[in-house]
Order: sequence, then structure tokens, then C-alpha cells
Amino acid sequence: MRVERHNVDIDALRGIAIILVVSYHMAAVGYIPSVVSAMLANFNGSFGVDLFFLVSGFLVSASLMRILESNSGSFRKAISIYFARRWFRTIIPAAIWVVIWTVLSFLTDGFGEPVKNLNHAVAAVLQWAHLFLYFECVKGNGCGLFGYYWSLSLEEWFYVVLPVLFLCLRMKAMLAVIAGLLLVLFALAFVGWSMWGILRIEPMLVGVVIYLTRTKLLVLADRLGRRKWVRWVLPILLLSSMYLTAHYFGKAYVAIVTSCALLFVLSLPDKGYLMGRQTSIMLSVVGKVSFSIYLVHVPLIWLVSHLYEGYSGFGAMLLANSFLFSIIALASFISYRYLELPSRKLGYRIGEYIEYRSVGVVLDEKQRLY
Repeated sequence: MRVERHNVDIDALRGIAIILVVSYHMAAVGYIPSVVSAMLANFNGSFGVDLFFLVSGFLVSASLMRILESNSGSFRKAISIYFARRWFRTIIPAAIWVVIWTVLSFLTDGFGEPVKNLNHAVAAVLQWAHLFLYFECVKGNGCGLFGYYWSLSLEEWFYVVLPVLFLCLRMKAMLAVIAGLLLVLFALAFVGWSMWGILRIEPMLVGVVIYLTRTKLLVLADRLGRRKWVRWVLPILLLSSMYLTAHYFGKAYVAIVTSCALLFVLSLPDKGYLMGRQTSIMLSVVGKVSFSIYLVHVPLIWLVSHLYEGYSGFGAMLLANSFLFSIIALASFISYRYLELPSRKLGYRIGEYIEYRSVGVVLDEKQRLY
């Protein structure tokens, strides 16, 4: 089915998402013009995280289902393959960058307080950075450099539970359970429960729902995509969701996640419904390296902020921003080419080894019988 092959439009959405996230983390730095800071304050780019979560929920569901279907005779083998691929794709590159940034923080003061970074690094590597963010960043004074790792940590917790849903529930029961969870979580967001951010998994759940109902949604997307007004959907939903995130985040979270879902559904056919094909291709390049950009951009923003101290004026701003985006691009490419891709391939090789070893064990047993 086409949605389970490489999809340029979905990669383009990931490109948009990481651009929004970077803009959010740059909103308060001193080396962007005040008019840009004011605009970013009114149009919050953290909406990109929700877009990332939804895309991830769909793609991981598709990957998990393929593994379960091809290894239906062995639960243990399927789960081993699933986690090998998942963890080597994300956790290994993330942990390596955590070590790099932590070591650099002890060598230079451009990355914040070393001891706080070390404590935060432990939380990031052990995948409880979302809890650390709440108790040490929001409620305490122990926050280090890795506040942005909360989203990766929350994702990993969610994807530990996801196989249970697929294995224990039929589709209708799963949809009912997810609907119940969404109702509760959206209600908690609306009333402003302080710890709701730790459970901000609604977009991932919606991504699972889209995967389960993808056949019908593809037909709907093709019908809507042919309408002339569809090209206005992307800018309108992006700007409105960014504004709602900045001013009415919890109360408008249903609308924000719904916007993510509509953007994603219109990207399913991979026919350029949301934007021109050339634009989609260019953004898809950013989308392919979006995880590497995610891993490197915050520490580099901190570093450039430190280097910019004591300077002012348009020339200094231009130089600082040019330097920032150049080193983000360079570090992201290096990370993607020499860390993310090799780690991902290693995860797939381990998964293949698990699969072939199991096949070999079965063949050996049959040979003994005969």
C-alpha cells in the first residue's frame, strides 16, 4: 500500500515540524530582531512537537504491524525485532549526543552549568527526561541543557506500551480504548492539570487511529485534495495552531491536534495536495534529517547565545544567525550520515539476526526429528 512506502509529503511535514520547533527554541535569544521575537511569542512553534508526535504515531504503528504480521508465530521474536529497530534508530544517537554535549559543558561555559547538565543527561539517557522536565525545570531549579529531550523520552515510554495494544486488542476494541484515553487526556488539558504535559500523548494516539483507518482516510484525502481551496489549508492551520498554542494551549488542544491530523491525512496520498511538489521535495530533505536537527539545535543555540553576549546591531545579528544555521546544518548532516544512518542500519541487522536465528533454530529441530 502506498502509504507504507516512502512518502515525500510526510517527510515535508516533518521538515515543517522541525522548523517550527527550532523557531520556538530561538524565540527568546538576543540575536534575532525584536519584531521577530514578538511574532514568535504570538505564534508558538512548539506546535511542531505535536505534528512530530502524530507522524511518529502513524509510522511506528505501521512498522510494528509489519513486524507482527511477518513474525506472527513468535511474540518474543517480534517484540525483540521491534525494540532493536526502535532503540537503535533513536536512543543510541540521542545518548551519544548527550555525552558529547555534557563533556563539552565541562570544557567550556557555552553550554550552561556542567553539574546540572550531568544530572539532566542521566535523565535523558535513562528516558525519564519528561519527568525531570516537570520536577526539576518547571517545579525545581535543577534544569540543565536537555530540556528538549522530554519529547523523545515521552515517545519511548509510549512505544513500550504500544505493542500491548496491538497484541491484546482487536481493532474496534483498540479504537474504543484510544477514544477513551483521548477523552480523558483532552479533558485534563482543558482544565489545565499541571502534570498533563507528562502525558501529552494525544497526537501519538491519533496517529495510531489514522494508521488503523488509513484505507478510508486515503479515499477522503483524495476527494478533498482535488478541491481548489486545499492549498490554503496548510498556512491557515499552521498559523492558527501556532496562535492557539501561544495563547490557549490546553483549552484549544483538541483543535491543535485536529489540525495536525488534517494536515497528515492530506499528506497520505503523497500527491502534493498541501503544497507544490517542488516545495514538498525541498522540505522533505529537511524532514529526512529532522531527528538529527532535533538532537543538535538546542545546544548550538545556547553556544551562539553565549558567543553573542556583549554584541549588538544588525551586522552582529546577521553574523550570529548565519553562523548558527550553518553549524546546525553541518552538525545535522554529520549526525545523520555518520551516526543516525549507521545506528539505524545496525538496528535492522540485529532484527534480521534475531529473525534468521529463530528460523535456524526451527530448521535444526526439524532436522533432528527426521
